[in-house]
Amino acid sequence: MNKVKGISLIMLTIFVLVTLISIPSCKKQEEKVIKIGVMLPLTGGISFIGENFKNGLLLAQNEFGVKQGVKIVFEIEDHKNSSKNGVSIMRKFLMEGNMPIVVSTITSVTNAILPLIKGNPRVIISSITSGSKLPDKSQWLFRYFLSTVDEVSAMVSYLSSIGEDTVGIFYVNDDYGLDAMEVFSRKYRGFVKFKESYDKS
Repeated sequence: MNKVKGISLIMLTIFVLVTLISIPSCKKQEEKVIKIGVMLPLTGGISFIGENFKNGLLLAQNEFGVKQGVKIVFEIEDHKNSSKNGVSIMRKFLMEGNMPIVVSTITSVTNAILPLIKGNPRVIISSITSGSKLPDKSQWLFRYFLSTVDEVSAMVSYLSSIGEDTVGIFYVNDDYGLDAMEVFSRKYRGFVKFKESYDKS
């Protein structure tokens, strides 16, 4: 799927949610501004992912503009692919009090912020998050991305098609990597010779 189209679908989801939240209290002649918090990895080793996501989101925002008297304004923060930073940013968003939707990226960051919304509900739209158990962790979370089950199924299918029956697994030592390794280990029917983790830096 085209990246911009994918982000546009996320933006459409945001717009629908914002419309449902805001229309009952909107006067037809007034423009209502809704702030959406966005957490992205804009610096560090995967900053290119965050920059692509941000650019696509801003393109989609320009495309949708103001609809139904509602203008969407993004407050974009850099979590630097760090769960600790993600928690600090989420606390800041919650303190602002006028942010009904937060876009969160990266499995480990999204896992870290979910406990914060238990007593203070916010809609979390999650992307670039593959953790297989993530959608079950909160009724407020909506994911738009492949899960590790989807990714691993494709890997296992390919290995089977070429007759490969022995592999080694290198996986990043974070929530995503651990989940992917565990799902792969369950689904792969060949011999796993070793499993080695590496730090995400």
